[in-house]
Amino acid sequence: MDFKTDGKILVENVDNQLKDFTLVLINTGGSHANLTSEYASIPNEMFSVAKFFNKNKLIEVDEKVFYDNLPSLTKSVNDRAILRAIHFFEENKRVDKICNALTNNDYETFLSCIKKSGISSMIKLQNCYVSGSVYQPIPKALSVCEKFLNDGANRVHGGGFAGTILNVVKNNELEYFIKNVSKIFGVDNVLPLKVRKIGTSVL
Repeated sequence: MDFKTDGKILVENVDNQLKDFTLVLINTGGSHANLTSEYASIPNEMFSVAKFFNKNKLIEVDEKVFYDNLPSLTKSVNDRAILRAIHFFEENKRVDKICNALTNNDYETFLSCIKKSGISSMIKLQNCYVSGSVYQPIPKALSVCEKFLNDGANRVHGGGFAGTILNVVKNNELEYFIKNVSKIFGVDNVLPLKVRKIGTSVL
């Protein structure tokens, strides 16, 4: 999905149902209460970077121009805003790389990109840890599930900070994975899903 143009969302279909994999969502049990400021800080800080370049949105900023002006930018916005902007540039390129990988059934690249995306979310976007809190359901869930992901990948899912994580599990490892993580998070909080050729529909 491309949100570059206001009022016009471009949707491109990727014809791959990941038949050899199962997507497993895990509800970490984290609460979204009192996290409004955490969520709001992400677009606000990215807008602050765009504003430095006299642009409305970061998508309008050329990545090379961003790096060329980094010395001045660091004097105008905070470090986290710069890290989040770097994540934005890298993640957009990663999406294109994932689409190409899935189109060509290149699952090694697909899984590698999912892992890199998750690491970038943790380190650069910083939507996994709640500032100043020892309550860290997302990093804990990612770390625990990684123990049982043999040749799979995982990352935070959705807006982050609390809620769910996404695990890409090979079908031949699915029973092992679900058995082990269910002991920790509860069977009702472990949700295996499949990608359908037909998307969302109204019943």
